[in-house]
Amino acid sequence: MKNIFLLVLLISISVSQDLETLLKQAFSKHPSIKAKTAHIARTKENEKIAGALPNPMLSGGVFAEPVVTANGPQTWRAGVSQKIPFMGKLSTKRKIAFKQSVKAEIGHEQTLLQIQRNVVTAYENLRFHQKEVEITNQNLELARHIETVIRSRYKTSTASHPDLIQIQLKIMTMENHVQDLIDKEKVLLDELQYAVGSNENIFPVFNSLENTPPDVKNIAGNTKLQIHKQNLEISKLQYRLNRLASWPDFTAGVDYVRLEGSNENHPLMIKAGISLPLWLGKNKALKSAGEAGVREAELQLNDIELKLKTKLSSFSFQLSEKQREIELYQNRLIPLAKLGYDVSETAYLANSIPFTEFIFAFQTLLDLELKSARAISEFQKIKAGYFELTGHYIINPEKGDTK
Repeated sequence: MKNIFLLVLLISISVSQDLETLLKQAFSKHPSIKAKTAHIARTKENEKIAGALPNPMLSGGVFAEPVVTANGPQTWRAGVSQKIPFMGKLSTKRKIAFKQSVKAEIGHEQTLLQIQRNVVTAYENLRFHQKEVEITNQNLELARHIETVIRSRYKTSTASHPDLIQIQLKIMTMENHVQDLIDKEKVLLDELQYAVGSNENIFPVFNSLENTPPDVKNIAGNTKLQIHKQNLEISKLQYRLNRLASWPDFTAGVDYVRLEGSNENHPLMIKAGISLPLWLGKNKALKSAGEAGVREAELQLNDIELKLKTKLSSFSFQLSEKQREIELYQNRLIPLAKLGYDVSETAYLANSIPFTEFIFAFQTLLDLELKSARAISEFQKIKAGYFELTGHYIINPEKGDTK
């Protein structure tokens, strides 16, 4: 009774781990997602740092020999001063830090989409593997049936010995292939487990598929494109900051002077200073570097837009091609191959066709079923790449529901 309860529990766990469940788990627990979340938190703190004034300077000194004044000799002094950057410098640094924070959030989205593609790819590889095992086992049973038929005909001298040898060789080859597939399953499960980012065992369940291209038709949501747009904005702000470098910074402060042996108020000195950005060559170089940075970011943005549009066109073509291929296999080729096999089996039993034609019909049906399963798996993996390109989620990574 206890074993039955454990078996039911295991089945209930495995049933729950369909693609959406695995994606929810990956989005919430994958180490790379947690790393990106920590990176966003760090960039948020950097915004506060970038917009703050520099630390004030505390200074002090002791006179080697007291300076005698009318109020008494000066023995030591202490002061505090604050550097005040020229107007616009701090706000520009704060804007740059904000853009870096936005980039970090886009990078988080980029990682989510990459994980989604990785999970779908590993999931579909395992789906195809199980379909291949199923098809191979079905055809292995069919081959054994054929062997039984040939043996019966061989006993009545209506089938030749080479026919029997050929089907036996085919059965041995398929049995070896089945064993290879069984050994490969552990590797594919490990790959899926890595894609999900889990240390626990995974029991995937394969739900039904929609072999239709997605509705999204543009690259506006592409994370690489958005990151390059932020890079351009950062380059423009950096150029502005470089130009502000030729403007002076200010210093304001106060010094306290200690008079030895004086009962009067000790003097305070209010002081102010200004930096002198006199190195024209340095200022010119900063300006030129800023201009070059903006040009570089603009060209990189143009390049990524062209590249992504080309990739979008390629994905659209691949999806349409695979969709037509799947429909061709499922609606025409496989039904026709099954009909051809049934006719060939009847004709072979009636001695109307040779064994080679019969086994060819059998191999044709097997190849078409495998090619159909592979085309479906490839379609889903291409679709996942298309979603990554267009910034589309299969499920909402925050709420966990289907989008």
